[in-house]
Amino acid sequence: MTIWDWIHDFEEQAREAGDAQRVRLTTIHSQAYDHRQTDPDRMLSTLHEGRRLAMALREPWFVAFFDHWITETFIYYKDDYREVIDHAVRLTLEMRKPIFDQCPLRFGVYCNLVAAYLCVDPRGYARAIREALDYLATLVPPEGGDRYLLQARRHWFAYELGEFDEANRLALEELEMADGDPDRHTARHHEIDTLKALCWVAFRRHDWTALANHADLGEECARAMEYRYELSQFLLWQALIAAREGRRDEAKRLCRQGTHQMARLGQPPGESYYDALAAYHEVGGDLLAAWVVRERELTTSVGKGQLAYESQVRIKRVRLLRRMGRDINEEEAAAREAIAKVREPEWYLRDLERR
Repeated sequence: MTIWDWIHDFEEQAREAGDAQRVRLTTIHSQAYDHRQTDPDRMLSTLHEGRRLAMALREPWFVAFFDHWITETFIYYKDDYREVIDHAVRLTLEMRKPIFDQCPLRFGVYCNLVAAYLCVDPRGYARAIREALDYLATLVPPEGGDRYLLQARRHWFAYELGEFDEANRLALEELEMADGDPDRHTARHHEIDTLKALCWVAFRRHDWTALANHADLGEECARAMEYRYELSQFLLWQALIAAREGRRDEAKRLCRQGTHQMARLGQPPGESYYDALAAYHEVGGDLLAAWVVRERELTTSVGKGQLAYESQVRIKRVRLLRRMGRDINEEEAAAREAIAKVREPEWYLRDLERR
């Protein structure tokens, strides 16, 4: 039984009993989810409303359900990680209580704990991530969406460790999983996320043919599912490929479409968006425009609790300043200050020294 099966059964029983409040409890998530990319703050407030109702009705599984989605909102839609590990750990400990022994949400809660570690400091929490992934492997059901969540975190972790070949292999395995899934809606949803990851991996591997193929398929899938946030990123990867191949007018059009698509959303852009957009400008020789992108990226990332990401943003800015022939002393000092906050700073310091 999945969490959605349980909610469906709960709703049916509430309707049969004429319990309007519990019926309403089952509808709040979908109302919140509709705002995930356009107004994450509204999504969050709606989820808190659901949690308050669940508390009033003394429905602990629903309290945990809304807590889980509040964590999801901070991780995936608000990009605010200042308290996300504490929140994820508290919920993980809560799910160990006997009342949740049969709750189908346990797997998702542990997955979000892994995601929280990955977003904040993947190298610093590497041991905890490995232990959690091993534990999740003992829980994952053979069918349904949970197996995608585990596989996604596996290739995400490999990516964060710089193991790009392994990340590519694991992401392609997830794509094969989606190809063979009879539940086409679930498969298409996860296929888009996997293609987004494959684009980023291909970029880091300098595999431009793979990047072009993944971006083209990703655009097609994102348009079919009307996933505008992901569509924006696929368009920018296509713009980068077009710029590399000298198709300047097409590159400009694709870049304009991608940035306009993102600008219409309320969800903050992610790291892969900024990497694609900065690389597009660098290929075109417009280093000043690339710097503007990195300035905006820094503004949206500083103080959000993403310790590793902020360190990497600073490192990228140092490298870009070198290319621009500008003084790097101030930015390098800021990079070292950011790196000092992660648990394992040595790797980032070595990366900072690379030319």
